[in-house]
Order: sequence, then structure tokens, then C-alpha cells
Amino acid sequence: MWKDLQKELGRKRVRLVDTHKIVAPVDLESQIGRGNVLVFDDQDAVHPSNEKYTSALCSRAQYEGRHMTDKRQRGMVCFSIFHDGFSRRVRSLKSTNIESTRVILFPNQQRHVARKVMKSRLGLSAQQIKEIFAFVVPKDRWIMLVQHCPACVITQTGVMLL
Repeated sequence: MWKDLQKELGRKRVRLVDTHKIVAPVDLESQIGRGNVLVFDDQDAVHPSNEKYTSALCSRAQYEGRHMTDKRQRGMVCFSIFHDGFSRRVRSLKSTNIESTRVILFPNQQRHVARKVMKSRLGLSAQQIKEIFAFVVPKDRWIMLVQHCPACVITQTGVMLL
């Protein structure tokens, strides 16, 4: 998927970095640059010796990146893709939960995981979770929880305000 994106947009616009090659801290300003997009895919799979650098970079990008605007006033955007939202090993998971504006879950494939994330990570009440599951239809593969005002749930078939 990422290699296809690189082929489509070009190597100059899409840089793929092997996490095992990150052996020192990465500077957001000089090595990434203002207004760029960072995607961290499956940080649980990163080797522990490299994970401290990738987690630190992810946390810095989430806390500071939006303030690092380019000449068009676009801040840095950071996407974190977690396959295990309750990993104890990935240090940047806490900052991701705090700083996330959108969370995507798959309630029809992993209902118990979706419930646990909504309750433990997002602080939704049992009643809100029940309403969300009632809103989701069987053909909805994913839901996106928008964490800012107005808070809502977006699915393939509709939108529900929280």
C-alpha cells in the first residue's frame, strides 16, 4: 500500500523509512520539515531498540507538529495506526490517545475491542457506546469517532452526533 502511494506520487514526495534504520533521535524541524505528513504504521512491530526513537518522534509530532506551519500555514499532520490499542510497549500510545482528533474502529469485526477502546481510551459512557452500536448497521465496516466539537460518529451509511 505505501509503496503504491510512493509509485503514484513519486519518491521525492513520499519517503518510506524502515524503522530498524532509525538509531538516533529524529529532529522534526530539520529532518521532517514543516507542513509534512507523518504516518506511523503498526508501532508494535518496531524492534524495541528502535522503538524509543519512533515513539519520541510520534509524540513530538502530535504535540508540536500542528504548530510547525509551512509558508501556506499548514501544520504537520501525524497519523498513528495501531493494531493493538492497549499495547504496553509503545510509549507514544498515551500521547496518541490524548491528541487524536479522529479514531477509526471496526465494530462489526472486533466489537469487544471497539467497546474497550471507546470505554477505556475515549472515556465514553456505557449508554453512549450502546447508542453507537445501535446506530452501526451490519454493512458498516468501520466507524470514525470525531473527538472535537461537534463530537460525532461517522460511518459509511450515516453520521450521528454525540
